[in-house]
Amino acid sequence: MEYKYPEVLVDTQWVQDHLNDQNVRIAEVDYDSKAN
Repeated sequence: MEYKYPEVLVDTQWVQDHLNDQNVRIAEVDYDSKAN
């Protein structure tokens, strides 16, 4: 699957490295393609 904005995706290592960064907000978004 190709993502339109890959620059907004991060991997788990990046998340671990930035867990204590007060300026970072992490949001999980699920998408059900069968519902559309």
